[in-house]
Amino acid sequence: DRPDIDGATLYACHVPAEFVPDWNRDGMINDEDRGKATDGEPFMFWINDDNDDNPEPEVADIPKSGNDANDLVVNGDRDLVDFFPVQTRLEKLLRVFPAENYTYKISHPTGAFHFIEMPNVQPDSQRSNGAGSYLANETIAAEAMSRPMRDTSGVGYELSAEYLAAVKNGKGILLFESESETEKSFQLVVANKNYNVEVAKITRALPVEMKDVEKMYWRANIRPAAYNETVPPVVPPTWEKFKNARKNRWLVFCHGYSVDESRAKGWNAEIFKRLHQMGSDAKFLGVTWEGNQGQIPAQIPFLGGTTPDYWGNVYNAFKSSSALAVVVNGQEGGGKVIAGHSLGNMLVSSAICDQGLVAEQYFLINAAVARESYSDTHVATDRNLVRHPDWANLATRLWSTDYWTLFQANDGRRKLTWQGRFANLAANTKPHNYFSSSENVLKSGDGTVPNLLWDVTIRSQFAWVKQEMGKGSFTKKLVTGVSQSNGGWAFNDFWNGNPPMQNEPLVEQPYFKPFSEFPDENGNKQSIHGPNGSLLATKYPARSFLLGHDLPALSNPAGSNPVSFSGNINQTNTDMSEDLKSGQWGEWHHSDLKDQPLDRVWKLYSDMISKGKLNKDLTPPPIN
Repeated sequence: DRPDIDGATLYACHVPAEFVPDWNRDGMINDEDRGKATDGEPFMFWINDDNDDNPEPEVADIPKSGNDANDLVVNGDRDLVDFFPVQTRLEKLLRVFPAENYTYKISHPTGAFHFIEMPNVQPDSQRSNGAGSYLANETIAAEAMSRPMRDTSGVGYELSAEYLAAVKNGKGILLFESESETEKSFQLVVANKNYNVEVAKITRALPVEMKDVEKMYWRANIRPAAYNETVPPVVPPTWEKFKNARKNRWLVFCHGYSVDESRAKGWNAEIFKRLHQMGSDAKFLGVTWEGNQGQIPAQIPFLGGTTPDYWGNVYNAFKSSSALAVVVNGQEGGGKVIAGHSLGNMLVSSAICDQGLVAEQYFLINAAVARESYSDTHVATDRNLVRHPDWANLATRLWSTDYWTLFQANDGRRKLTWQGRFANLAANTKPHNYFSSSENVLKSGDGTVPNLLWDVTIRSQFAWVKQEMGKGSFTKKLVTGVSQSNGGWAFNDFWNGNPPMQNEPLVEQPYFKPFSEFPDENGNKQSIHGPNGSLLATKYPARSFLLGHDLPALSNPAGSNPVSFSGNINQTNTDMSEDLKSGQWGEWHHSDLKDQPLDRVWKLYSDMISKGKLNKDLTPPPIN
């Protein structure tokens, strides 16, 4: 006769453990917990099939780019997002079968799982030292990486005396990863040490399902929109059980500049994983858009993978905004929250302000958009920090940035400015600007022209300011491959350095190099400076092209500065480098929301989940 072993159970912690089901040995959720969260559904998680050993995170995070679960090691602290914690509740069993006389082995029928013993971790929801602490505490993360990985294949692996002692005192968790898809539970086998005789076996300790991560969220590819081509339908999750368990709410994510179609997969997968690990139960839609046109092939030494033509991809963001609105508005089932990173915020801001995208809330993360776009009040403080120094002593009426001021209110050319371009954003959604005062790529200008080699290439700083100051330059002409590089900070040779005293002559012959011309339906060139200039400026494609290519910003980027969306700057801005860092590390740079391990940046995701109401409202039951 076997003793009663109902006290021996396993359960999985959906970090941060808002709900931890108490599983009995039949693998069914206890009656008193039915309906609280999972309604008897198995614990669902993704397989660890990316390549976190790769030093380039955008490549490392692409699903199926590797198989980190094959090598029985933790592939750096960024790999920990692919693990989930399980507590073994063995207190009663250990009183019947003490560890001094019995072995406890964890095994799996296919060997799909590997695990790490974490005896010092409390099996609760505290992020300091609880079940989710390996994702929020640098010290616990370091401990996880230092401990050996155990294999569950064959007869399995024996739990250590250290771990069993911790379990006896109500402590300890196991961190699991899965190397392949499976719906089979791991098993707990207890055997007599002296006779090697099995005395207890729990074969369905925890119902689980492990799948490819891309089967867990929605995916939209709107890249064709940049070329006026048809956008394919949204790809829904193929994992129906997981899909049906999502909260009736959406989180839409749009990546930034210089991200190709393959790397966009990595961005979407990693952002989904981090939100999920921090407790989001919302439907996740990852959007891929054409933000890397002109990208240099990866095999080219030194420059491979870079995208010099920033200006053309700003235009792509505008061109793609209508498709984004159609995709997002077409998703049914709950309210929408949308987030953009870097230049992805040009895409999202245009979709909301120009195309009628409906979102309750909008998270701007390291936004590569001039902050004057959201409020023209920023021009007064920033004007002399981002203008080209060659124009410092010239009247602003001569600048291309101020060409719009030469016209009456009813003239379409009044729209040719970044000032207030997205001024109606706060009237259409609730914006949250997650900026970093220690930004590198979006580092604020200081009135000087950044050095391309030293500042931009070597130090990875001032890239955004350099792009804005480069409008009208010969370098831009070489990079973009267009017939001309117009507007911007280039001088019009017509005036030979002697500007007119009156403004009227500047309409047809500006002091800056004239703006780009546009062909009409007959192929004839139309000029903003000509008699049809007002009408031409009202056309969305022409205006968008000029903003991207010819019109510099007159303020620093929102991604490194607070933004006054509606006058109350404290309610809509968060400095990530000051308020959302965890642990001891350096400055919060442009893509650190993904490049840094989750234990350093988890507060950002937690904050978005809280503000966006992306998690289920559940009260955790008692642990024991």
